[in-house]
Amino acid sequence: MGSRGQQSQDDNLQRQRNWLEGLLEPPVREDGVLDPWQREAVDQLRQGRHLIVDAVTTSGKTRVVEEYLREQLGNTTFRLIYTSPVKALSNDKYREFKELFGPGAIGLMTGDFKENLLAPVVVATLESYRNTLLGLEPGLAPAIVVFDEYQFLSERERGRAWEEAVILTPDETQLVFLSASVPNVEDFVTWLRRIKRREVAVVQNEIRPVPLHSLVLAGSQFVDKRWLLQQLERSPGRSREQLLGLIGSPRTLQDMLAAAVRSALHPVIVYRGARGDVKRDFDYFRRPNALPNLEEHERQRLETEAGRQERLFVHLPRQLREAILSAGVAYHSSGLNPLGKLFIESLLKQGALRVCFGTMGLSLGINFSVRSVIVADRRRPESGGHWVTYTPAELIQMAGRAGRRGIDRSGFLLQDGLDSFDLWAQHPGACASAFSLSVNSLLNLLGRYQNELQVLDLFQRSFGYRERLGEHTLQSEMHERECNSILETRLDELQARAVDSASDLRRERPQRDRGGGMVRLGGRDLPVRFGREHLVNGLRRQSRLQLLDVKFEPLELDQGFRGKRPFRVFKTEEVWIVARNRREFQTFLRDHVRSEDEPVQLECSDGSRVCRSRTCKVRGRCEVLIRHEGVVLLAHLRRIGAIADQQLSDLGLLASLFPQNGSLLIADRLLEAIKVGPSEQRRILIQFASLCLDYHKGFREELYRRNPLLGGLLTYYPPALFPDYWEQRGRRRAGRPGPPMKAYYREFNPLAPLVVEKFLEKGDQAWTRLRDQFVNPEEYLEEGDLVHFFLKYFDILRSMRRVGDPGLTAVALELYRSLWRPPLCDLVQEL
Repeated sequence: MGSRGQQSQDDNLQRQRNWLEGLLEPPVREDGVLDPWQREAVDQLRQGRHLIVDAVTTSGKTRVVEEYLREQLGNTTFRLIYTSPVKALSNDKYREFKELFGPGAIGLMTGDFKENLLAPVVVATLESYRNTLLGLEPGLAPAIVVFDEYQFLSERERGRAWEEAVILTPDETQLVFLSASVPNVEDFVTWLRRIKRREVAVVQNEIRPVPLHSLVLAGSQFVDKRWLLQQLERSPGRSREQLLGLIGSPRTLQDMLAAAVRSALHPVIVYRGARGDVKRDFDYFRRPNALPNLEEHERQRLETEAGRQERLFVHLPRQLREAILSAGVAYHSSGLNPLGKLFIESLLKQGALRVCFGTMGLSLGINFSVRSVIVADRRRPESGGHWVTYTPAELIQMAGRAGRRGIDRSGFLLQDGLDSFDLWAQHPGACASAFSLSVNSLLNLLGRYQNELQVLDLFQRSFGYRERLGEHTLQSEMHERECNSILETRLDELQARAVDSASDLRRERPQRDRGGGMVRLGGRDLPVRFGREHLVNGLRRQSRLQLLDVKFEPLELDQGFRGKRPFRVFKTEEVWIVARNRREFQTFLRDHVRSEDEPVQLECSDGSRVCRSRTCKVRGRCEVLIRHEGVVLLAHLRRIGAIADQQLSDLGLLASLFPQNGSLLIADRLLEAIKVGPSEQRRILIQFASLCLDYHKGFREELYRRNPLLGGLLTYYPPALFPDYWEQRGRRRAGRPGPPMKAYYREFNPLAPLVVEKFLEKGDQAWTRLRDQFVNPEEYLEEGDLVHFFLKYFDILRSMRRVGDPGLTAVALELYRSLWRPPLCDLVQEL
């Protein structure tokens, strides 16, 4: 590159430095006046309408509720419940509201704590509020219920409680929904109008009060990613090569954090996919010289906070305390003692830390913002041991934490290269229903109505019902048209994945007629062909067409065949059945195709749930499916003796008293406990601890398989009927013989009773001995996990008072008091 070109590039980079320095200047001080969209939302609340506030992260959705509370707290009849999806967010919001409105005006209700429930404002987890509607917790009778982060309705684990809470909330109660951008908000509005019979107002804001810029590291400085892409498009060959040389290979995390600290882009949150990666990054960056030295004023600020909040600071591990004071580096994890986490969260809100490592949960657990964010991974682990790519909504949620209103002119997403994800190309998916019937809700509703049909009809009000049926009637013609449309759309989507036309396959296929029939998929008649596995695999290798890209399987395809190997159906322009021989293929034709004049339906094997009703001529999603789920669950409850003659049996009545995990098993053991003496009752109550710890924490296979409660879980919660409760683990290649997958109940760990027994030992150092024996980060069991485990267990012990047996209640109370010792009692007092 000539001297003129080099000078031009240097000038451009200098302009970028000046631009970035300008963004780091403090913003104009805000006057505290509400934004126009916030004023509109408050007006809608005053008029009594249901309200949906759909605004980008950090734009001030909660400010709407706070402003309305200031107006109404003087009203003695006013009562508001503020719900959030996770306990950490509820605890954080509780502390914020107490500072704003005073401790007497705010109450708290979570699975772990209940405080000041008669206050005009109660902050609650969603599950706790839902339990009040089922009669499992004290009734709150609110005039307004706020559902924060309502996009969690789509989440598999929490979505059920969302829809149940909305459906069961009395019609006279005003509802408020807060969320970041939801693409299909109109679908949500239509659903609310249908089930609540009240006008619904929508207030939206897509403008961030603090703009967000994506930066990449060029040489030793950060530059705007969009500017760099424009420069690469405009630059001639040599200039382009010079720019690419500045970017170089993907930068290490140390390069990025060191440059961020030098450029005053901190505080920085670094998101990692797994908790183990968070701890490894922290161990590296706590070392001397991993980052530029702390400024003296930064060190003094951290030391001052450590002294002021010493009661929290001392609960952090020694290495973490040292790293905070010496380097301004910390990490946030569910494995930390909750008291120590409060100190980390306090530093994050003050902007006192330079770097904090955490998982995606950090973006959900507390209300805070920082100057810059790094998303260091593209995937995260999910239950089952496999990894999934971050969804657009998750990426937006994490990046949205960058930019502090009133402190920063801009927030920054720091990226390691041009191939990093484009934040502005991320569009969150539609808010879909994850609704399914829960055992506890079904039992409580049946106890209230004593009519199975009335209970099932109640669940037709779910958002999922609207998704699957829409506004169509149940007349057969409309029903068939709806199902056909769904199958047509799905088939088109699947066929679009093929990389070439079927003509290539026809050229490669032997001319010999293999025989076949016809099947109907999405309203299309497609020919069925037979092929042995080696033939189809050969065609797959020779042809550019990916036969395995799209896969269909008939219902119960392996029944009636002699071979042990599962049979596969590959979809192209025709359907190929892979069978061991012609006889097995003819068996398939006889059982599933019958004749070319009478085609049958094949079920898509992509995991979608398909109606199996004989009255449904087209196997699509329909109203029958929703009723079918409820009918199957009711049949199971009758079979195990929880229901008799549309009324709850003793087993069902006891199970309905426990909103916790494994309520049917708890009820079964309590029926035995009521008949025995105190010592045996104590043993049974200690066994319940195994239902309060995730199976993979400190996992011991031998303890798991030998535990007597496992048989009860398999009886009351069979994996085929409750797949979300179980985790399938193991490795087996599709279509190959091998050991069966092992099923593990997600919230069942036989190690937990041993933890309780150890903590019951006398002595002042009980917690230290417990921690030394059981804490092992390599086994995903840390001090914070033990604290959360005991809080869950205390909830079960407190629920024993509902049973109404004085002897059992006394044993539970005595056990509770024996376990109520530091640091558990300290935690409750602090929170």
